[in-house]
Amino acid sequence: MKKSYKPLILVILLLLISITAIILVSVAIRLKYEEATRLKVILENDLKIESTLKIRLLADYQKFSDKNIIETYALENLGMIKNDKPLIKLILSQADIDKINEEVKKKYE
Repeated sequence: MKKSYKPLILVILLLLISITAIILVSVAIRLKYEEATRLKVILENDLKIESTLKIRLLADYQKFSDKNIIETYALENLGMIKNDKPLIKLILSQADIDKINEEVKKKYE
C-alpha cells in the first residue's frame, strides 16, 4: 500500500504559512514599537522646550510685575506722574454706611 504525501505537504504548508504570519506580525509589532519610541523622544524634547519656555515666561512675569519697574516704565516711557495724595477724601459715618447698605439690599432683593 502506497502512502500518500498529501497530508504531509498540507501540514508543512500550514506550518510555513503560520511561521510567515508570526514573522510578519512580529515585524509589524517591532515597527510600531520603534515608531512609539521615536514619538516618545520627540514629545519629551517638546516637553523640555515647553518647560524651559514656561520658566522663562515666569521669570519675565516676576521681573515685570515688580512695582518699581512698573513705576519706572510709567514715568520714563509713558510720561505719567506719581501722585501720592488722594484727589478726594471721603469721610462717612457708620450710620451713613449702614443706610447705604440697606438701600443696596432693598434694591437687589
